[in-house]
Amino acid sequence: MKKFRVTRYQIPIDKKKYCLEGKIRIVLLSDLHNESYGKNNDVLIQEIHRQKPDLIAAAGDMLTSGEQEEEGTALRLLQVLAEKYPVYYGYGNHEHRMKLDTDSFGLRYERYAEAVREAGVFLLENECVDTTVKNVPLRIYGLQLPWRFYRRFCFETLSLAELETYLGKGTQERYQILLAHNPMCFAAYEEWGADLTLSGHLHGGFLRLPFLGGIVSPQCVPFPRYDRGIFVKNGHYMAVSAGLGSHSRIPRIGNPTELVVVDLFRKRC
Repeated sequence: MKKFRVTRYQIPIDKKKYCLEGKIRIVLLSDLHNESYGKNNDVLIQEIHRQKPDLIAAAGDMLTSGEQEEEGTALRLLQVLAEKYPVYYGYGNHEHRMKLDTDSFGLRYERYAEAVREAGVFLLENECVDTTVKNVPLRIYGLQLPWRFYRRFCFETLSLAELETYLGKGTQERYQILLAHNPMCFAAYEEWGADLTLSGHLHGGFLRLPFLGGIVSPQCVPFPRYDRGIFVKNGHYMAVSAGLGSHSRIPRIGNPTELVVVDLFRKRC
C-alpha cells in the first residue's frame, strides 16, 4: 500500500488582535490527483479523523484532468469529509483545465462542481466565505488564477492590482486564509493581506536534493523557490504542501507525499 507522511506546522496569530481559545487545526489537502490510500481512501480518512481538524482546506488538483481519468476518487473523499467537517475547496490547474476545455471534457466540470457543492463543500472560485472558529473571525478565499500562470516555463508576475480584480480588496477585520494553488505568487498574496496562504502545485519539486530542495516545478522551472514548507514575509505566512499524489512521469525521489496539518496558536489572551 502506498504511504504518506504527516507534516505539522505551527503558526502564531496576532495576540493583540485575536483572542484565540486553544488552537485552530487545519488539515491541508493538495494535489491528490485521484490517488487512493487504501480502499476508498480509508487510510487517508482515518488519519484525518485522528488529527481532529477544525476545518479542512483543499488547495486544488484533487483530480487529474485527463480524458481517461475520472472524478469519483476526489468526489468520494470530499463527500465523506464534508459529513463531519467544514471543507473549503480552491481549485488548481487541473480543475481549471476541465472547466476551460469543454471540447475535451464536455460537461464533466459542471457535474463535478455541482456534486461537490451538493456534498456541502464550500467551493470557492474567486470567492470567500466568513466563519468564526474558537473566537477568531475568519474569511476564507479561494483563488483561481488565469491559465497563463500554469503554462510551461512560466515566469509570470502577479500584481496586487490584478489580484484585487479577482478577490477584491483584503480586510483587516478578519483573519484571512487564502487557498491559492500556485505558491509562486506569494509576494502578491502577502501584499494583498493574506494572513495565511495554503498552497501546493509544485509537488515538492519532484526530486529533492540535500541543501538544494526541489529540482523542478510542473512548469519546468528549475529549483522553484516555494517548493514545500513554511514561508514567511512581513508577518504573513504560507504553507506549501508537497502533495498527496502525482500525475507526472517524473519520479518523486527524496520527496514523500504528505498530509499537512497547520495549527494556528497564541499563547495567551
